[in-house]
Amino acid sequence: MLRLHGFASSNYHNVVKLVLLEKGIEFEEVTAYPPADDAYKAKNPTGKFPCLETEDGSLLGETKVMLNYLEDAYPQVPLLPADPLRRARVRELMELVDLYLELPARRLYSQALFNVAVSDEVKRSARAQLERGVVGLRERARFEPYVAGRELTLADFGAAIHFPLISLTTKAIYGEDRLGAIPGVRRQLELMRERPSMKRVLADRRVDVPKFAAASGVGAGEGRRWVDLFGLAEGGARDEQGSLGAQRARRRLSDGRAAPGLERRLGPDREASGLVALPREEPDLPRSVRAGLRSAARGSPRRAHGAGVGGVLRGSLCRASRGHARASARPHQHRVAR
Repeated sequence: MLRLHGFASSNYHNVVKLVLLEKGIEFEEVTAYPPADDAYKAKNPTGKFPCLETEDGSLLGETKVMLNYLEDAYPQVPLLPADPLRRARVRELMELVDLYLELPARRLYSQALFNVAVSDEVKRSARAQLERGVVGLRERARFEPYVAGRELTLADFGAAIHFPLISLTTKAIYGEDRLGAIPGVRRQLELMRERPSMKRVLADRRVDVPKFAAASGVGAGEGRRWVDLFGLAEGGARDEQGSLGAQRARRRLSDGRAAPGLERRLGPDREASGLVALPREEPDLPRSVRAGLRSAARGSPRRAHGAGVGGVLRGSLCRASRGHARASARPHQHRVAR
């Protein structure tokens, strides 16, 4: 049986999880939180999350590699077109979303979500990259109704996970949802949210967020804020509690309050936090990486590498990297009726 090592608050973990569920593949979910300990690094030497363990015990540590492996090894439910050019178009769209939309938006999350300011230079450079991404998405995506056309493909899963937070971030920083004006984006998200796989992933994420917050050493109040922000990024939970949480999150974003205790935790060097120029995956943050984040926060073109916690949570890794979080391994099996 396949094993997916990581945690359900992570964006890129959830992209892989969505594909596993869509394909009906039995897998075991082994929970492990950052920072990566030696046991996890034995599986993925880079310390990034997630990590996929194949049935023969082989290990894969890059998200797109995992997705391509799943498509090749489990072709019964295809998520790439048969035609080579159309397959290439889907992969192009995946790169466009990750590199030109999700990555620059991630540099803005600290201010958009926690009111911890990023520099004007970061805002300018991120906006330029985002505009390239928006133009590329308009030109390449089809939304008929899915990202690449009439059929569900691998490009839809990353879009469904990343688009809501990108929209929330650009509206908070620039005063407009840069994805909302693209015809078809809203419909694609609505269709994806109705899929059983997406419902399962979002439900599991809501359960995991407070656990990840606790593992990262933040207080219960800030953990609740994280839950609220996830609900807001999803467009608000459908139940009364989720709606109230989304309202609380909107008030906190609009009134300029930072997350409880965040300013105190970051101190005068708050832009050195992992909340700024967030890496694309969850690495164990050594001193050299944190230095790179400081440079990025001040507007340096240096790029931080890696792939994503479920949006708003990366700042906790600044504390986690000082030893407040410990990886755990709690398997949960997903069995699919054959």
